[in-house]
Amino acid sequence: MSEQQNWNYIQWDPSKIARFWDFASHWEPWRTDYFSYQVGRGIVNFVQYLTPLEGKVLDYGCGIGDLSHFLLNAGIACEGLDSSIDSVTSTNQRFQGNPLWGGAQLSTGKQIPYEDNTFDFIFFIETIEHLIPENISGLLKEVRRVLKPQTGKLFISTPNSENLSMSQIYCPSCNTVFHRYQHISSFNKESLFRLMSENGFQTLYCDNTHFGRFQEPFIKPIKDWNLNYIGELHKRLMMQILDQLWPTKLLTDSRQFKALVGEGAHLFWMGSK
Repeated sequence: MSEQQNWNYIQWDPSKIARFWDFASHWEPWRTDYFSYQVGRGIVNFVQYLTPLEGKVLDYGCGIGDLSHFLLNAGIACEGLDSSIDSVTSTNQRFQGNPLWGGAQLSTGKQIPYEDNTFDFIFFIETIEHLIPENISGLLKEVRRVLKPQTGKLFISTPNSENLSMSQIYCPSCNTVFHRYQHISSFNKESLFRLMSENGFQTLYCDNTHFGRFQEPFIKPIKDWNLNYIGELHKRLMMQILDQLWPTKLLTDSRQFKALVGEGAHLFWMGSK
């Protein structure tokens, strides 16, 4: 028998979280593990499918700038915010000289460094699961404060019903267990909808999908076609024709939208204050 299992679970605080992501911003083996590196183009395409991206746009929890990269490539002016000083520095260096880049700022303490009603759109991509639970409501209050009334929109993504225990790792040096990517909370559609309602937000969409479905253009070059893709394309074109013949009042009721959401590892929420 091994000695008694008396390891400790890490107690995250803002300084530990910041140090973790300072490290991540320099750790090259994790470069391609960033969520927005993998499906950032799909996220931008998906959101544009839901609503125009205009005005002042904030990438909250910008990390090293992968989502901002895809926004800028799409011609969308944006700026960033993060609690990791090394991530902020890296992102500003990455986009130095880009006229569409409004700069990344460091988020410290409880207040976001922006005026009331500043932003038309705020991305909150794979960030909420990293927050200390007792701090989430206070942070959402700040996000709500800087979002424009009526027209402003917030978009959140997070893993769908993640089993946090499956990604825990153990440090034998300090006898501590922690999530390898610093996730603290797990959400499903019901809990995310409830959280946003309790914090004064109005829900427009809350569902799950896989943003990888939106990475590629609607119709690929012919050289990339195969039998599976031809069958998929036929289904999508038929749904598009049916939606045009019998249009629905809401996008979420369309055949195309229903075929692309409702199943997948990525949970999303979009709404307003």
